Amino acid sequence: MNPPLFIFKLCPSTAGFNAKVLAENNFDLESIILQQHPSQLSYGSEFRDPNLLEELLGQHPIWPRLKSILSEGAHFPLEEISSEERETDLVFHASRGNHKSASKNIEILRDIVKEDVERGFAIPLPVTALHFLKGASLAPLGCVQQSSIDMLGNRVVKH
Repeated sequence: MNPPLFIFKLCPSTAGFNAKVLAENNFDLESIILQQHPSQLSYGSEFRDPNLLEELLGQHPIWPRLKSILSEGAHFPLEEISSEERETDLVFHASRGNHKSASKNIEILRDIVKEDVERGFAIPLPVTALHFLKGASLAPLGCVQQSSIDMLGNRVVKH
């Protein structure tokens, strides 16, 4: 595996470094992901190599689709929005801020986001980078309490 170009640590200097990586690559995240292959950012990197899975799953009727998702990522048939609409949406959500539940549970939310970043599921960036990132959208964060079940079948609270 190649090391990723991004740094997965939740701090302002890391966000600035990651923004610089994006800027050096015309803010094209997909291009960065493809040029690092194979890395932890590669599509399907959290799964075994599709060629190894084919022996086990190759006869399944949806195997060709699954193999494509593992190799190239999933594609969702969404309609593109215009650059103007996207920018308006970014400005609106940035000014609106997060849901009230995020403010009430800030420490819990910070821990959840930190874990996502350290696992490589989220890339820390300064908010200003969003306006340059191709296809970027912004969604407010929320943090609600719900019930889950632990390994012993006991009901536990989680956020």
